[in-house]
Formats: sequence, structure tokens, C-alpha cells
Amino acid sequence: MNSEYLTICRQLKELYEKPVTKWKAGMIHDYFDTPVKIATSIAAMVLLILTAIQTVCIVILLVKST
Repeated sequence: MNSEYLTICRQLKELYEKPVTKWKAGMIHDYFDTPVKIATSIAAMVLLILTAIQTVCIVILLVKST
């Protein structure tokens, strides 16, 4: 039992030392810690996606018209 516990502890330590895990934790702490921040972040992402779609559609329209 003790060796299994130590193995799990080592695996968790390795996981938390990875830069991606630290980045995720920072993002969650900074941007997703309250429901209002979650909603605002999702709305901002949706607006960015819609803006990108609109830009692509306009470029396609301009390319076809010339």
C-alpha cells in the first residue's frame, strides 16, 4: 500500500511540474474562477470566432467578385 501511495505521489508531482499544467491552472484561476468570468470569456471567444468567420466570408466574396 505504501509503495502505491508513493507511486501516485510521484506521478502527481511530475504532472504538476509540466508547464502545460501550470498554464492551465493559471488560466482557470485568472479567467474561470467565477460564473461571470466564465460567461464573459465564452462570449469573447464566440465573438472572436464570429469575427474570423465574417472575415473569411468577405475575403471569399471579394476573391469571387474580381
